[in-house]
Amino acid sequence: MTARDPIVPVLLEKVYHLIAEKLDKKQQPLVETLAKRILGPISDDDLQERNESDLYGAVLSLWHHLNNYDQSTIFVKVFNPTLSGNGWQSTHTIVEILTPDAPFLVDSVRMALNR
Repeated sequence: MTARDPIVPVLLEKVYHLIAEKLDKKQQPLVETLAKRILGPISDDDLQERNESDLYGAVLSLWHHLNNYDQSTIFVKVFNPTLSGNGWQSTHTIVEILTPDAPFLVDSVRMALNR
């Protein structure tokens, strides 16, 4: 096991700070938990290419879709976020997928995207 690059924990702490600073007290713990589950598994190399406002934007975008999600459907959104259109930006295409529990789906989507 290798130690994480010192940049990564600082970056994640900045994301959690933005959550605490910008969201109401009721939502903060839930959004922070979501952020930790989403950002925790991302490789250090991928996180070093990001900044806190873009990561915060990605988490918040998914949070908003989760709050409006009809669990009887599958939600898929593929987009290239822009500062003017989405309030955050990324150099990568974002794929958001919300679906009822389907453990095989994560691996299937990952394999399709890697192809």
